[in-house]
Amino acid sequence: APASGSRSHHWKDSTPGLQVSNPEPATGGCAAETLDNALIRGPHELHSLHRAVTARDYELVAIRSSGAVARARAFTQAALWRHAPPGTVEVLLVPMVPQEQRADGRVAAAALAAHATEQARRQIQHTLERRKPLGTACLVSWARYKTVQVRGEVVVQREEDPGAVRQRVMRRLWQKISPLPGGSDQQGWPFGQSLTAWDIYK
Repeated sequence: APASGSRSHHWKDSTPGLQVSNPEPATGGCAAETLDNALIRGPHELHSLHRAVTARDYELVAIRSSGAVARARAFTQAALWRHAPPGTVEVLLVPMVPQEQRADGRVAAAALAAHATEQARRQIQHTLERRKPLGTACLVSWARYKTVQVRGEVVVQREEDPGAVRQRVMRRLWQKISPLPGGSDQQGWPFGQSLTAWDIYK
């Protein structure tokens, strides 16, 4: 209730035999919301994720519903192959790996597998089932990875320390190729994107 109000001793019989009085002004409420504030709050309410409709909604729900997920990618199966059942959304998850287990951005496949637990997957599946539209099927699974090997030669300027340059180059490579968020773009390696020599050169 609004906090403002005038003192009133008016008596009103709304129901026979019942008397209501307001001897003191209302307290503990807040003023009515301004139009400017409603315009700011509105878009946030639309993205409060009570329902998952778009691919981005599915991804945000998956990430926010469990602290075990670092990234998520949602897509319709029909977008990948023509004969896929309609209305089927697949969500791929990348587990969260503690920072101490990925020094300099390097993460081992074994660490990713260890944190991809079935309990977390089921929890996200249950959350998405409650928020997806009727008639939509949802499949949730952990992403699969390809290990890669890179060999490169770097020419170091005379005034540089070769060991320090090598350490910086290795750190940037690990951060760039990692499936976990990190590096300069903080996004992690894009889902399904091939690794090329140009990516390494950059």
